[in-house]
Amino acid sequence: MKTLDAYFQEYLGDRSNDKAVIFPNVKSEEYRYSMIVPKLASMALDPFQKGQIIDVLWESDYNFFSDQQSEFFSLMAYDQLSPYFFRHKNYFKQASIAKDPLFYNIKFPESRDTMTITFAGSKGSLMDKKVYICVGANRKVKIYINFLSEHSSLMMPLIFVEAGAYSHVEVIYVVPPLFNRGVILPIYEFIAQKNSHISLQTFTEGIEFHRLAFIGYLAGTESHIDLRTGFCLRGKEACDLYVRMFHEAPDSTSNQMIKASTFDSSTMNFNGQIYANHEAKNIYAYQMLKGMLLGEDSQIFARPQLDIEYFELACSHGVSIGGFDPEELFYLRSRGVADKDVYPLLLYGFFAEPFMELDLEDFWISKIKTALGTEAS
Repeated sequence: MKTLDAYFQEYLGDRSNDKAVIFPNVKSEEYRYSMIVPKLASMALDPFQKGQIIDVLWESDYNFFSDQQSEFFSLMAYDQLSPYFFRHKNYFKQASIAKDPLFYNIKFPESRDTMTITFAGSKGSLMDKKVYICVGANRKVKIYINFLSEHSSLMMPLIFVEAGAYSHVEVIYVVPPLFNRGVILPIYEFIAQKNSHISLQTFTEGIEFHRLAFIGYLAGTESHIDLRTGFCLRGKEACDLYVRMFHEAPDSTSNQMIKASTFDSSTMNFNGQIYANHEAKNIYAYQMLKGMLLGEDSQIFARPQLDIEYFELACSHGVSIGGFDPEELFYLRSRGVADKDVYPLLLYGFFAEPFMELDLEDFWISKIKTALGTEAS
């Protein structure tokens, strides 16, 4: 078993003066490197299309590796504690942070506008780190979060992001197709302060079992939280999306746009709820799931919910589940589009909608095209 220093010496050489790489989770020098071995150094795939996967680890500001002594954190227990335990008990600001070996407190650097965090799970390991990222007031930043998951690994980190007043934060959640072989269960919790804007963006495919839990707190007036997601499921893959959006301040807004396609015998489950407490006056909340059932045995289950304590607001939610529109199929075929290209083109348009007009529109469109095997423009 290699030490951390030996690994970097062997594959990266002595680059200590080139760039500082921080490993805040070091409890011992030894890690399980079944995933980070010579084969990794020769693979030409990473989320940013820059070359070898090793670049992902090197270019990340923080790398969190799974380890054998990782403490198990029950997802069901978190379900019971959320939503008010962490926020209203001031969990972040108590001494318990220092006592928790799996909790890492990260302050976004003043001199940077991007940050990259990578979670890597080796074969048969458990990844349950808890990370709190604080973005100061009046900032515009992007946070890239990568997941590299080997066979039979269980990845269930908790990622907390707090946006200071008047800040704009984009969280980009990426799972490279060749490193999505484990069970991936991330939990995101966002806190938006006054006039801040936070968004979570992701498009995933090929994950055997994926459970994404998202909890948003609109804590400041005129704050906004945005959720833009796409899930492409094949074979026997399953995805659970669990969303809770808490409007705690007046004039706050939220938007959820979720797209999912299920091929073969895959399954998509959506459980989403919008809460508006008695102080949340003049809010606007929108939630929409659109699903495409494309396999004879595929399934999509949806449960959108509203819980409102104050009625001077605008909230809407909806679900649309079906197959391809016959008129759209006829339109493309009548204009000479080959049958093998018709379905990828329609799916491309279906998945592209949530990511239009974003700063990273080209990034997500490229990923959608690759996943669907289409060169549509």
